[in-house]
Amino acid sequence: MEKALCTVLVNSCDQYSDTWHPFFTLLKKYWPDCPYPLCLNTETKSCDEKSVHVLNSMSSSWGKRLYLALERIESEYVVVLLDDFFLRQKVDSDEIAKCIARMNADREIAVFYYNRITGYTETSIKYKKYYIMTPSNTKNRYMINCQAALWRKNILMEAVKHSETPWDLEERAFAHLPEEMKRMKYYCLKDAWYDEIRVNDVFSYVLVREKGYGVWQSKWLWNNKKLFRQEKIHVNMKSLGRMSRFSFVLEKFKRHIKDRWKIIRRR
Repeated sequence: MEKALCTVLVNSCDQYSDTWHPFFTLLKKYWPDCPYPLCLNTETKSCDEKSVHVLNSMSSSWGKRLYLALERIESEYVVVLLDDFFLRQKVDSDEIAKCIARMNADREIAVFYYNRITGYTETSIKYKKYYIMTPSNTKNRYMINCQAALWRKNILMEAVKHSETPWDLEERAFAHLPEEMKRMKYYCLKDAWYDEIRVNDVFSYVLVREKGYGVWQSKWLWNNKKLFRQEKIHVNMKSLGRMSRFSFVLEKFKRHIKDRWKIIRRR
């Protein structure tokens, strides 16, 4: 691949290939001036979307596939997105460029998350739009996470080494980082939440499952169809199937009962 300053990596899998057309259609609509190469990480399938470079890996491990994809990207920085981050308004390309410049100037910056990360409320003195994430706040939870972010690639690669699943990455990976990487600077936007759209968002998508957008348990949630209709995007929703609001609430209730039962049995 041609050397670039930054690369956009969309993390996916063959099973979720039906998300690719709406994802890239919305990405190109709301980020038409994207100056960075677009890459898609999946196991074996090809992608018909123009200007998308597919990085195939046969590994059954989510973390291993992500690591191998990052290994093949030559840029120092990578914007990481998931395949059901369906954009709703224009991407702030200028803010991403500013963050790259900040990372070039300060080699201690590991990441800029473009969402508010729960549990971190210490305002950055230097970058007023961001919180600086202090590891002691919430026992390192979500210091590394899967929300839209600009990463220094080598830091993310080190974290992914210890992550079989996205949940491993968010819950455990930070603890395995070398001490010098733990001491680096991790930033998240102060006023951007992934349960609503705000005008100051860098990447505007809704990914709180209770809102009915995205994919959950390998099924389309109920509000995706309305979104795609509004955006005039035809999507095959049969192969993944659709989860209704009722089914979602029922499944959440079952999980709650199961978790409560585990707690009771441990007493």
